[in-house]
Amino acid sequence: MAAESRPATVAPRLLVATLPWATVAGAAVAALALALRLSGLSRVAPDPFYDAAVRSMGTSWHDLLFGALEPGGSVAIDKPAPSLWPQVAATKLLGFTTTSLLVPEALAGAASVALVFVLGRMLWGRTAGLVSAAALAVLPVAVLTARSDTPDALATALTLVAAVALVHSARSDGVWAMAGAGAAIGAAFNVKLFQALVPVPALIVLYSAAAPRERIPRLALCGSVALAVGLSWLAVVSTAPGREQPYAFGSSNGSALSAAFGYDGFARLDATRPDAILENVPGPPGPDRLVGTGGDLGGLLGSELVPALILGGAAIATAIVAEGRRRRAGAGASPAAAGGDAALGDTVALDALAAPGDAAAGPPSRDRLAWAGALGVAAWLVSAGAFFSVLGGLQIRYLDALAPAVALALGGGVAALARFARLPAAILAAAVLIVPTIHSLAVVRNADSDSGHLGVLPPSTLDRLSTFLQDHTRGERYELASATATRATPLIAQDGRRVLMLGTLAGHPITPLRTFLKDVRNREVSYVLVAGLCGPHNADGPNGCGPAARWARVHGRNLTNALGLPVYEVHPPLSARR
Repeated sequence: MAAESRPATVAPRLLVATLPWATVAGAAVAALALALRLSGLSRVAPDPFYDAAVRSMGTSWHDLLFGALEPGGSVAIDKPAPSLWPQVAATKLLGFTTTSLLVPEALAGAASVALVFVLGRMLWGRTAGLVSAAALAVLPVAVLTARSDTPDALATALTLVAAVALVHSARSDGVWAMAGAGAAIGAAFNVKLFQALVPVPALIVLYSAAAPRERIPRLALCGSVALAVGLSWLAVVSTAPGREQPYAFGSSNGSALSAAFGYDGFARLDATRPDAILENVPGPPGPDRLVGTGGDLGGLLGSELVPALILGGAAIATAIVAEGRRRRAGAGASPAAAGGDAALGDTVALDALAAPGDAAAGPPSRDRLAWAGALGVAAWLVSAGAFFSVLGGLQIRYLDALAPAVALALGGGVAALARFARLPAAILAAAVLIVPTIHSLAVVRNADSDSGHLGVLPPSTLDRLSTFLQDHTRGERYELASATATRATPLIAQDGRRVLMLGTLAGHPITPLRTFLKDVRNREVSYVLVAGLCGPHNADGPNGCGPAARWARVHGRNLTNALGLPVYEVHPPLSARR
């Protein structure tokens, strides 16, 4: 009996030993990615601007569709509402907490790690996929972005879905995969607008190099679907009745189209615009900013970008030289292409990166996919890197669109050089990734975030203001009126009550004085939060508080000393009291 029961007793101990090495390594990379993105989320400082929108969007279907910034639906965020739908769903399921606000982006960041593994394996084999996934798992800028309540990590994940679909279409000659790639690109545009399109030129290069035939018709199909999906939300909200449309934050005329193509489009190229929000700008424009010599990206991005450029370039150059020697010697096809990489367990020969001949028909060869992947990743690094190098209004979180290319170049380079140099890929990867891992652990330990934190208030000040208004505004329609949308967002995120928005940004009034006075006469609002220049000669100018806030400052009772903020109590005009 004892002999019969022994296998069941020792089986759990031998489970890891009997698993394939790739399964164990993949599980370790996935666990590391999740740990770095989910640990200590409750300590991360939230962004009151988008958090206020998440809370407001959960109050009604109208606010959910239009992306309302406050529960009354008078002002909308500058991004498409679908970018925050995952966070709305998370807060409905888990409650409105910092953790529930950050979990969707953290999971999207972890999904990007898995997608990079799939993409690297499809192009260059299992070893390259694992090293690429490990590189993205510990890339500090990717960890930082995934731990912030901005939608950049989700946009990156959708872009990688498109990349995987494109390679699958090239391998299987499938049409539906191309349509799926277009849908993913369109969905990414609905999350992060033009930033999501930064990798698109590289994806075109990748597919064009990998597909054996009908490239232009398939790309046209992909582009058509991307255009239809990408503009779907804008089409719906822009054609809704005017009374239903909130005033889009940052727009020149209140429309979502103006916010998307103006404020979040061409205006982002101008770092000197009056309403530029340039927190966390990583140094002045220039090619050195991405590696940290011109800013603070040395640890966040440069710790992997520089090795990726060196190893990836060396791998491609070595592969081309080796292939040329084999051809001159009449050696024929690469032995790894015919028999696989027995030492590394790969299915694709990374020494076949030299340009293969075109196939007249049928699926692409493994050599062709390897070469297409090298071209696509190189194009991704060059195009996105050049764009971010010169972008005046660059934010650190934008660089999440470049992170997959860095990880893929590093993974492909490590795997290829491990084969050529006969060195263990795991040792090479560990040597290269130790520094970025240390930086990522620091991001987690310090609870860092790259959110904008627009309008953030000290917790004590916010609690004092919230308690005062809760006690003094029972039964009133608005908790208070605010001169700017950003100034009131911490209060909206905490209390979830309506706020009368007098303006979006300082100098951009949207509520006429007569409308404000009507609400005061009807006792629908009794307090005004002032922001911007509010003197007799500059209230109506650029960066001014606007006529309504100026009226409150002149005729209201100043509560600044009591509340720690420029709040004024207003009463109906004398003519309305008689």
